[in-house]
Amino acid sequence: SRSTCISSLDALVHPPYRSQEYVGSSSGSRATAYTDALQEIDNLVGELTATLERLGKKERTLIVLTADSTALASHFVAGSNNPFSGETGDTTEGGVRVPGLLSLPGYNFNTSRSEQVMNLADLHVTVLSLLGMEVPKCEEEKCVAGGMDVSQSLTTGQPINRTVAIYRGRTLMAIRMGRHKAHRMSISSFVPGQFLDTLTSYALKDTTANPILYDVVADPSERFFVGGGFDAVSARYSSTMPAMKDEINYVLENVVMTGGLLNECNDAFREWAPPGCAQFELCLQPSQDKLKMCVIPQYG
Repeated sequence: SRSTCISSLDALVHPPYRSQEYVGSSSGSRATAYTDALQEIDNLVGELTATLERLGKKERTLIVLTADSTALASHFVAGSNNPFSGETGDTTEGGVRVPGLLSLPGYNFNTSRSEQVMNLADLHVTVLSLLGMEVPKCEEEKCVAGGMDVSQSLTTGQPINRTVAIYRGRTLMAIRMGRHKAHRMSISSFVPGQFLDTLTSYALKDTTANPILYDVVADPSERFFVGGGFDAVSARYSSTMPAMKDEINYVLENVVMTGGLLNECNDAFREWAPPGCAQFELCLQPSQDKLKMCVIPQYG
């Protein structure tokens, strides 16, 4: 019989949301609202898998555990992105890498850990492929599902070489090709205990002429740059950068930016007073239900 996909939602933002029964559930000197929320998510995953096993469906159910953003690491109580630098909203690895856990017991994954570069758009078509379902095709500029099917890399253990363009709002900030990542623009938060000479700045830095290059497989924290910016160019930089510059130019010239699909904001959608907000003095009064155009100038 056909496998199924099960999904659930939770929120580990700032302040982290957790249900009332989990307030104070974690213990120890470093217990916070964040660790309470982790406790709740851990129990939720356990309950889901136990229920699937009890119903005899665990062997044919794909479970995906991932996130749509990284931790707000400048707030110690909101988690950490170690060993990556930066935080949510940045285009450093700590701003774009999230956990991705897949479990499908009846499927023969070649490896327990994959170095495959994926984004959330890839997840949709990859899941369809893993479940043996047909991936919808694009018709007249309309695509039911975007992204790349990377299920082959999970079965062979060999990453598929592909390019990922990393944006902040409408601005192309960086390109990832294989093990290398080139920053053409950079702006990064000041996370306590972290300072990257080449990237940390509240002001947008334009290094398009000589993008800053990192090997993010050997150096995922982006602390030891290969070259770029205003520094001397190394032999490795000279051999790697031409292809990456070509890819940057291709994206800039060919990617058509459309109007935002989610560009309407409604303050009433926010969780105004979740358990734990008083701890951070962030409890707010409910807002009226009213749509308006989002204004986020720092995202371009």
